[in-house]
Amino acid sequence: MSPGEVVACLNRLFPFDSATEQFATIVYGILTTATGEFRYVSAGHPGPVHQPFDADPTILESQGFPIGVADDAYEERSVILGPGDRLYLYTDGVSEATDAAGNEFGDAGLLEAISRRRSDPLQEGVDGLLGEIARWHGPERHQDDISILAVEVSVAPGRGEPDAERA
Repeated sequence: MSPGEVVACLNRLFPFDSATEQFATIVYGILTTATGEFRYVSAGHPGPVHQPFDADPTILESQGFPIGVADDAYEERSVILGPGDRLYLYTDGVSEATDAAGNEFGDAGLLEAISRRRSDPLQEGVDGLLGEIARWHGPERHQDDISILAVEVSVAPGRGEPDAERA
């Protein structure tokens, strides 16, 4: 099933429950390592960050209602990842982390932190990003979950084709 079909199916299976007022957000995607194509759909979730090997990171376009909230179709999008490119998927708790004055880490803070860590190995970069968010937020308990999945495309030794490393 394509990302659009998966998210549409989830949308039908999990309608909004007005009694609990709870809903789910998701970015669902498929990375084809042979071509570097990442096809994805967002349902109310922050857009992935694409960091090309030799350029500044950008937040990929991400539109769509949370799961179960509307019957609108979800638009599938794609981006081609080249060797050395990184892709970050994260929860909204990352950009919405607040400091003592109530200022959010925000999209700009996220992009700056990712950019500063570009020369770090992937795992160290993710660890450093989490450390920056924790320092921003301070010692208080986080208001929301903070999760990050990062992928870096590399060339597999001896194969000459892209491979993906996760952190």
